[in-house]
Amino acid sequence: MIKATVLYGHPKDTDSFEKYYAETHLLLVSKTSGIAKAEYTKFLPNPDGSVPAYYRMAELYFESPA
Repeated sequence: MIKATVLYGHPKDTDSFEKYYAETHLLLVSKTSGIAKAEYTKFLPNPDGSVPAYYRMAELYFESPA
């Protein structure tokens, strides 16, 4: 199995980002052939309350490199 990881930096407008991500990006991913599994993460603040290095992460799993 092959895994592609996508890390997203912090958007300037989180509401617009989340709207696009939910209504456009996730729909495109769901229509992409060859993806066996997809996992999505939204990072929480670090234990000390500081901002995490990334805003979101997507992990896409494929059966083969093709």
